[in-house]
Amino acid sequence: MKTLTIQLPDKLYETLKLYSIKKGKNIPEVLRESAQFMIWEDQKEGALREYREERLAIQDLADLLGLSYREVNELLAMENTTATRQSS
Repeated sequence: MKTLTIQLPDKLYETLKLYSIKKGKNIPEVLRESAQFMIWEDQKEGALREYREERLAIQDLADLLGLSYREVNELLAMENTTATRQSS
C-alpha cells in the first residue's frame, strides 16, 4: 500500500473530520472509500455509455462493474436504461 500526504484547507479538514466521526471511521478510511467510489462512478458512467451505444453486452457490463446480472438490471432500471440485449 502506498502512503499519500495531502494538504487540505482548514474548513475542508474540519468537515472531513466531523464526517469521519459521524461514520465511525478515521479520515484515511473515509478518503480511501471516497476515492474508490469516485473511480467506480466514473467507470460506471463509461460502461453505461458503451452499453447504451450497443458496444457492450449486458454480461460484459456486469463483469466490468463487478456486479451480478441481477444487480446490473437493477442499476439499469435506476439509470432508466432498459436491458433488452443479451450477452454476445
